[in-house]
Amino acid sequence: ESIEFLDIGTSQLQDLGATLLSKTLRTNTTLRCLHLRSNQIGIVGGEALASMLMEGSALVELNLSGNRLSDDGAHAFGTALANNTTLRWLDLSMNSINDEGLASIATGMGENSTLTTLKLWGNHFSSGSDAVNAFDGLIRTRFDALGVEVDFTTYVVDGTTMIARV
Repeated sequence: ESIEFLDIGTSQLQDLGATLLSKTLRTNTTLRCLHLRSNQIGIVGGEALASMLMEGSALVELNLSGNRLSDDGAHAFGTALANNTTLRWLDLSMNSINDEGLASIATGMGENSTLTTLKLWGNHFSSGSDAVNAFDGLIRTRFDALGVEVDFTTYVVDGTTMIARV
């Protein structure tokens, strides 16, 4: 038997644990779902996990909610999303990601055609920012066409694009 689902959320993995796990998973062909929520994973661990996604990981679902990826970790995931063809579900909610990192994720999603669920709520979207405008464009065009579900929506008030939780 092989493991297809692994939930080690709230296990205090931090960056070192996430980095070691990502090295192990680079050659794993059976694990499909990995849940690492609330593990104090920061930039270094996030970059290691994003790098793993670019190197042919078999993962289709990754939950990193409630960690500390910030903008630098989000940049790594933006690059990974542009190159990954297996991941279908990604949760990066509540990761202290600001507009700069969210814009990187939006850029990556502009290239990705396989992800069907993206969760980002609980990060720091600023009304009218480049990130909010980028996601507004993606939601109205690409996401509708590809059937991508997100946990937020955009709307315009007095010419400014705003964001709200769905």
